Amino acid sequence: MNLQHLNYIVALYRSESMVEAAERCYVTQPTISKAVRALEQEFSIELLQRNRSSEIQFTPDGELFIEKAQRILNDYEILSGMFSAKNAKHLNVASQHFVFVAEAFIEMTQYCRNCDFQLQFKEMQTKAVVDEVYTGKSSLGFIFLCKRNSNFLTKYL
Repeated sequence: MNLQHLNYIVALYRSESMVEAAERCYVTQPTISKAVRALEQEFSIELLQRNRSSEIQFTPDGELFIEKAQRILNDYEILSGMFSAKNAKHLNVASQHFVFVAEAFIEMTQYCRNCDFQLQFKEMQTKAVVDEVYTGKSSLGFIFLCKRNSNFLTKYL
């Protein structure tokens, strides 16, 4: 097992599509399939329910595996952040697509031009913003709470 295999299987779980998982990971679909099979062989479990439909469904063991894989990847990110860039000052911001947030970030980069900071801005979907902040990949996240998504976010947060 390697961390890349875990990244692939988690991307597959989050996207529910081989095509989208491959695109997210910048690899081919066969690479994702090989990683899934390698993990299944190594741990002697079936991660996916294989049927004729193109829908990706995880087995109960697969669901449990994903939960543990996400923890491992999150812990790795935390360790990496703690020790690989000890002296680096950085601010990572995750946001849904909001023009005002992007504009504010651009203005801040102009203000911090001479500062010793590494700045990063990522636009993504709501759940991904929450995940970025929860896992420590981003220091700050911007999401919009409305009636349509409040039930989901309340349960998710």
